[in-house]
Amino acid sequence: TGSGTGSNTGNTGYTLKDEFDPAVRHTGYTLSMANSGPNTNAGQVFLTGNIAIPSYDDVHTIIGLIPDTASRAVIDAIIAAGDDGSSITAVTLQRTDSAAQAFDETAQDLPYVSAFRAKLSVNAGGPVNLAPSSPMTPTQKLSTYRSDDLANWVNLDAVFVGVDSTPLNVVTIDTAISQRAFYHLALVDYPESVAPASLANRTLVIDAPAAGGIITLAWDATGNGGTCNYTGNDSTGTITSSDHTPEGYGATMIVQTTNLIPLLIKLGYDAEISSELSGRHTLSGWYGLQWSSFGAGDFTLSK
Repeated sequence: TGSGTGSNTGNTGYTLKDEFDPAVRHTGYTLSMANSGPNTNAGQVFLTGNIAIPSYDDVHTIIGLIPDTASRAVIDAIIAAGDDGSSITAVTLQRTDSAAQAFDETAQDLPYVSAFRAKLSVNAGGPVNLAPSSPMTPTQKLSTYRSDDLANWVNLDAVFVGVDSTPLNVVTIDTAISQRAFYHLALVDYPESVAPASLANRTLVIDAPAAGGIITLAWDATGNGGTCNYTGNDSTGTITSSDHTPEGYGATMIVQTTNLIPLLIKLGYDAEISSELSGRHTLSGWYGLQWSSFGAGDFTLSK
């Protein structure tokens, strides 16, 4: 767990669904999962101190409580030390009650990470391709890192096969051709996934009460252009650019239109029916210097 980079920006390479329980709240001294939007948990965790933080409820999944006085004193000391003021030197996990002892950690339908076996093909002046020993199929993601010296690694764009995709027999992992390069590959199998690979011919309806209305984005056959309707000021424009990064149970997209400021949308897919996908979103707008949150709400995405 943790960021793996010491910068609070790394992750495990896969995501987990939110798991909320109305009986468990951030009332103080909780162990909770960090995320960057709905269904984007990725192994980073945080501890809270002696105050309640209700704004975290149903946003971050609580995975533990700190009930005893001695342990709470340790949490207080860590918080008082400030950023980079403490180091964890060891972690001991103990199952002390019957429910914990009966818990089967291998039966939780978590993403499964394995080595990726494929034939590598380097083309002069062209891309680096892989021919998988078995085609990549929907709900699979390939994470790739490149290094020139086995000391410094660059995280390349991941390849995700959405539920609307056909199996991939050839995968392009790199376009930066070097005289020497090493690759580290990991295949993530999601036990279930509703994330589509493309937005082509899909319509996203965002309930955005904090933004003052409903935003409807309708993409054309390219998945990059289309129309944008906003009920807040009864305006209609066109989609000028659309960057869509799907993964497992969610997606991140940055959309620019002619009638709205640039939008950063985080989607968490919760349900799927014959005609549409639905879930929760967080929405931010770009004001020239930084992203400013418009809050959260529900969404539907046509199939």
